Amino acid sequence: MGSWSMLLLALLNGGGNDLLDYLSVKAYWQAKSVAITTEGMVTELKAAEKAEGAQPLGGPKARAVRRLMATRALGELKDPNALGALKKMVDSKELFESEYAQRAIAAIEGKTFKDSAPTAKEMQSDVWLLPSTCGAVVQASTRAGKPATAEEIVKAISPSLPEGTGEKALTSITQDLISLAEEIGNIRLHGVTVGIAGNVGRRSGHVVVVPRGLYDPDAVKAALVRAGAKSVMFGQTEVLSPNEDMAIILASKERLVLLGGPTRAELPIGDMVNAVNTGKGKLEENEALAKLIKSIDTTGPVWAVMQVTESYREASFLAPFDTVTLQSKQKEGQIDLSLAAQGKDAEKVSQAVGEFNALMVKGSQEVSREAQRMPPLKLLADLLASIKAQADGTKATATAQLKGDLKGLLAIPFMRIVGRPAVRDQSGVRPVPPPHPPERE
Repeated sequence: MGSWSMLLLALLNGGGNDLLDYLSVKAYWQAKSVAITTEGMVTELKAAEKAEGAQPLGGPKARAVRRLMATRALGELKDPNALGALKKMVDSKELFESEYAQRAIAAIEGKTFKDSAPTAKEMQSDVWLLPSTCGAVVQASTRAGKPATAEEIVKAISPSLPEGTGEKALTSITQDLISLAEEIGNIRLHGVTVGIAGNVGRRSGHVVVVPRGLYDPDAVKAALVRAGAKSVMFGQTEVLSPNEDMAIILASKERLVLLGGPTRAELPIGDMVNAVNTGKGKLEENEALAKLIKSIDTTGPVWAVMQVTESYREASFLAPFDTVTLQSKQKEGQIDLSLAAQGKDAEKVSQAVGEFNALMVKGSQEVSREAQRMPPLKLLADLLASIKAQADGTKATATAQLKGDLKGLLAIPFMRIVGRPAVRDQSGVRPVPPPHPPERE
């Protein structure tokens, strides 16, 4: 989860919303041994559109990715001679094609293209899908920006790599990205909503995650089934289970639902199936939490609320509080974060703030030391160092600043694949890891 947290931080600060954003045009076509020219890319568009067999362009998703990457290349070449081919794609009904074509046309004509994004109302609708058992809710909206490509990722982690292994790392990351994209297609993430049960424990509770964006549900389902996921029908709705403590509902091409917990019995699968089908969950039945959500500004890039339960009070710095809220404001070059926690005992609140500040100082120092060998972590260390908390009677407040270009943090999740060979079957697709690893933490 630490890697995914850093990935989300980078996305929040403008790291690119699409899976393909992290593949540079140069790296992709170099991997395909194709020269990047206007004529060549227009030819690629036509070839990928007409190809029917498995060779030489691969399956449907491989061909779709090829068309998208050719479209991006034409936009980067900025050759007016490509406008004819691109304008034919504007009315395409294939996922992403029309928008990629419009973006490329705008680049050639020197115009600004505004990426699509869900409205605040659409993001709010994801919140009210959650079950009434939530004790905490978090929502983050990603902000489109200049993508961090594989080359930039390798540059960010290069100080941590043995000398001479940078090229190998770049090849490994590029192959993994291409393999994934050619299996499930491009994926876009606009934001994510998370609901955490109020009774979380070793054998209780659950987490519900609702990502919003754009993807191909059929392709993702096929990949999950190949990986061993089991299919169970809840009425007319299919639920996929990669293992006994996780469930996935492919709700639509804009939304999916992930459920996880210590046991399957703890997962509110029925409630979430009903929420997806009706467009409304049971969260509003949790009056205290619903009131807390409605009391804060939920238009910022990230916000959170918590009704502190007995389970949450096991964390000593949360014990004195009844409620916690987090709000944010987007500014030029940074995101300002503000947290407020309300309790009843002023002395205990003061003690908790002292414990929290000490924890943040320790965390910042530890991350700063790690940053000496992994420079991208300095950005995270700076975030921790910016946190300032204080007590005012029974209320505690804290502020922090998320500054700079956080795309370097994207390097961290990729560290695990550096240095290992990318194994693929005869179709050229890297096999998905088995769903039940022999060892689990």
